[in-house]
Amino acid sequence: MGESIGFVGLGTIGAPLVENLLRAGLDVFVHDLDADAVRAAADRGAHPVDSLAELGASARIVGVCVPADAHVRAVLDGPDGLLAHLPAGAVVSIHSTVLPETIRWAAGEAAARGVGVVEAPVTGGAAAAAVGRSTFLLAGAPEHVEAIEPILAACGEVRVPAGALGDASLLKLCVNLQTCVTFLGVLEAASLARQLGLPIEGLKAAMEANGQLGGMVGSYFLLQEMSPEVRSSPGVRETLERNAAIVDKDLRLIAQVCDSHGISLPAARLAGASVADIFFLDPDKDGATP
Repeated sequence: MGESIGFVGLGTIGAPLVENLLRAGLDVFVHDLDADAVRAAADRGAHPVDSLAELGASARIVGVCVPADAHVRAVLDGPDGLLAHLPAGAVVSIHSTVLPETIRWAAGEAAARGVGVVEAPVTGGAAAAAVGRSTFLLAGAPEHVEAIEPILAACGEVRVPAGALGDASLLKLCVNLQTCVTFLGVLEAASLARQLGLPIEGLKAAMEANGQLGGMVGSYFLLQEMSPEVRSSPGVRETLERNAAIVDKDLRLIAQVCDSHGISLPAARLAGASVADIFFLDPDKDGATP
């Protein structure tokens, strides 16, 4: 059995990351507020722990993959938070998509306790995470990045150096913006083709020949090709709402970054106003141009 790893957050990305760690033969201690997610990880061989204090006592390397800035702060901060219970020399790897201010705050709080922080947001989506092919955008001291090698080796193939702490989060937002705007572009291209009576298969064939139809765009076309009845079924609807919430959160973060830097990005604003359309959550506009 290899080195012990702690992990907080067993959602869309966190759960498959943990599964990769287990496949790599690592001892993994997990914590999440979702009891079902913890049970699922335990069924695959992870060790569930009831508190962040117990997690901090179980591993010197801890991955954090929670939904938003407030969750990262809640996990790390306070007398019941992770940092209060990690030993000096431990390293926290933050995989969440958050603002750079959150990363710099975390690094400052951790350094005061002798704990390192690596900024390591994940790209590639759940499909890449499920097969251990995530891309990690990395920032942090070289010795701290080296310390989280067990996570990187088990879960990803590509590592992108991003610069100083905070820059990996900014880079992740740039990547996510391109994805969100692309989804909106595909929605409108497919809507235009339908309304002109053109075959969607022809659109896809042309896009594939041009190199425009990659993995994520192809997955989005699956949503395009679902009937309204399938899209409105409870399980699919739940997935769409969850994905829409993630995209909406990311676009709000992008808007905050743009505002703080005096940057104007019209396509980002349009994508932010079109999330419900992108994920077909407005039944009155299903399949229509936003």
